[in-house]
Formats: sequence, structure tokens, C-alpha cells
Amino acid sequence: MMLNPWIHVWIQPKEVVRQQLERENREKYFIVFAVMIGMLVFLTRYEQNHVSVDMWRVLTISVLGGAILGPILFYLESWWVSVIGKWIGGEGTPSDLRVANMRGVILPSLVIILFQFIEMYIQGERYFVSQYALYEDGQIGLTQLYQGVEDTPVLTTLIFVASVWLLVLRFNAVGEAHGFSAWKALLVHIISIAIIALPLYLILTIL
Repeated sequence: MMLNPWIHVWIQPKEVVRQQLERENREKYFIVFAVMIGMLVFLTRYEQNHVSVDMWRVLTISVLGGAILGPILFYLESWWVSVIGKWIGGEGTPSDLRVANMRGVILPSLVIILFQFIEMYIQGERYFVSQYALYEDGQIGLTQLYQGVEDTPVLTTLIFVASVWLLVLRFNAVGEAHGFSAWKALLVHIISIAIIALPLYLILTIL
């Protein structure tokens, strides 16, 4: 039975990824998806330290940044996770990891982006302004600065829950691509973070 990758990935991530790995022309449109979703991620995560928002600037940075860095990070991360996974017995090629990453992580993340767009619509331009800038402008108090401002607590909760579940999908997708368990996929990510974080920590300590 063919699984719907948009629906079943949330409850059967391994099966969906396996199905996608076995398809012909399985990376069709991936570069387009990477560019478009890169733009959306840049837009929803944009934050500035002053209250005057220039939407043309926000959109320009999001479009250019997402179009350039979206595909670069997608291909680089897939290659990196393929390499690290093989250190602990994985079999996934960079192409396998691109399929797992796109189908098991990036496309499902559109749900979070949808919630963020709703939050953006509710908050308006304030969405793009940091809490520190709002505090400096007198729009929030010191307590709100340290505790955080939650104008949309329901959406914040939904985004948190979806983000946690997306991690579960990620580990299952990577595990399927490498031919091992989700727990080993978690180990892959821990090793990856350690390799990047340790040199940075040592450099900052020396400086």
C-alpha cells in the first residue's frame, strides 16, 4: 500500500522514508523545495534589534538568504550526517540522507512554519522585533523581558509540541536511511554537535 508522505510521515516515518528511498527519480524538485523552504525559514526566524521594521528589507534578506543558504545547508547537512553515520555502522549515502532529510524533516516542518505565519499575522511587525528592542522602546517591562512575551500562548504550545515531534521524525528518518535504529540516529546527531561545538568552545576559551 502506498503511503501518503504528507500524512503518514507523522505516524509512520520509517515506512514513509523507506518508500521514498525506493522511488525512481526520488530527488525530483528537491532543489526547488530547499530554496522555497529556505526562504520561509529565513522569514519566520528573522529578528532585529530595533523597533522600526522595513518589510522590504525583511523580505529581501529572507529571499536572498533562503535561496542561497537553503540548498547549501540541505546538501551539506545530508553529506555530513551520512559521513558520521558510517562511523557507527550506517549505510546511508548522501543521496539517501537527502531523501530522509527532505521527506522526514524539512517537508513536515511546514506545519511549524504555518503556525509561525499565523503568529506573524496576529503580531504584525512586532513579530520581527527582539524582546530586548521592545524593552528598550518601553513596550514591555523587565519581567516580560526575562520571562518572555507570549502574545499567542496556544500557538507557542503547538509550535513547541510540533518541534519536539519533528525531532522524533528526524531520528527515525535518519535511522531508516542508515539502516539502524532511531537511537543510533540520536547518537549521530550528538556526535555531530560535539564535533562542531568542541572546537568552538576551545577557541572561545583561548580567546
